[in-house]
Amino acid sequence: MVTAGSALAIVTSTGMYTQIGKIQKGVAIAKQSMDNIKTPLGQQLDEFGNTLTQIIGVICITVWLISIPKFQDSTFGSTLEGA
Repeated sequence: MVTAGSALAIVTSTGMYTQIGKIQKGVAIAKQSMDNIKTPLGQQLDEFGNTLTQIIGVICITVWLISIPKFQDSTFGSTLEGA
């Protein structure tokens, strides 16, 4: 353990050219190659999201269709305000 003194150092490489930089570059390349691959859980979540979107869309359209007769209600003033 050094507690006092002085030293002279020569920097041979920085950033991505150091050993840690090379490791980081390898991790980045591995991550890019894994971005296109979906796990079984990821695939199931995508399918669930698509199904949920379709169900919500059907519910919204159904509610809108059920409400069409109420668009002409005199409370709203006009058909556009009722919609």
